[in-house]
Amino acid sequence: ALEAEELFRQQGDNVDIEVIPANFALKQLIKAIELGEVPGLSQRTEIFSDSVHMNEVGNYFIACVIYSAIFSQSPEHATAQIEGFYGDTLAELPQDLAYYLQSLAWEVVSGYVQNAGDHNQTTPPTEPTEPTEPTEPANTNNSLENMTATPYAPTWGISIQWTAPEQQLQYYKLSLNDTLVTALSGDTQSHTLSWLELGISHLIKVEAYDFEHNLVAEGQVRSLAGDSEVPSQPQAISVRRSGDFGLQLDWQSSTDNNEIKHYVIFRNGEAYTHVDNNSFIDTWPPAGQNYYQIQAVDLYENKSQLSALVAAPVISY
Repeated sequence: ALEAEELFRQQGDNVDIEVIPANFALKQLIKAIELGEVPGLSQRTEIFSDSVHMNEVGNYFIACVIYSAIFSQSPEHATAQIEGFYGDTLAELPQDLAYYLQSLAWEVVSGYVQNAGDHNQTTPPTEPTEPTEPTEPANTNNSLENMTATPYAPTWGISIQWTAPEQQLQYYKLSLNDTLVTALSGDTQSHTLSWLELGISHLIKVEAYDFEHNLVAEGQVRSLAGDSEVPSQPQAISVRRSGDFGLQLDWQSSTDNNEIKHYVIFRNGEAYTHVDNNSFIDTWPPAGQNYYQIQAVDLYENKSQLSALVAAPVISY
């Protein structure tokens, strides 16, 4: 990192490169395993899937190391589950093992940062300058402006937007229902969460951090996910004969905030078929008295209330 910083300085760029001590942390974990300090692990091979690649235990540990380094906070008490891209559970570590890996990751990263200290001077010190007025520290606990959340129907999700604060940001933390779900780059001003539970109010919290890992602004908002609005109840149902033995049903089209997908025809209390428009001919209904109801279904499977029950003319064969 020092060599890279020096190369940048030679080109006129003053940068501060931070290192994630993943390799050092892995060595510490292997040492702890060989000393018998890691719950449930006795050999270093138990964190690898082959001679090179780590398995879920090794990957979980490195994820804890990366989290500790990026967010400058301990991952202790985080979930022991490893989730896939679509929210499926790939693995679940024993709680005692997960907590040990979390604690070791934080111990290594926090100790690494503290022991790094100030870099040795690689450029001549600058001449003293006249004192200037002290700059104000970054404001904390400011609210993110114009933060909104709206349901996003295609992926049963929620779209979130906000206006970035004036300070330069390194990253955002985004939490859903008090659980951290992702980190976003500092130039982000929108994000969409997908495949959420429908019909409940979700709490979304966004926290903005500067390059010193200071919290400079935050905001939260509630929203339903996807399309939770049901279509209107079908109205004005009529039923009459169609030909010698058939029955024709007609009704007033339902309304919806998106689009009606189809109508389900209930005959004598059971779902019988569905149609795309607001008319249906039952060509061979059962003999005797028949009763019908209609239910509207929208593109996202939201279902209306059943219509009023209507009696059809008696059928005789």
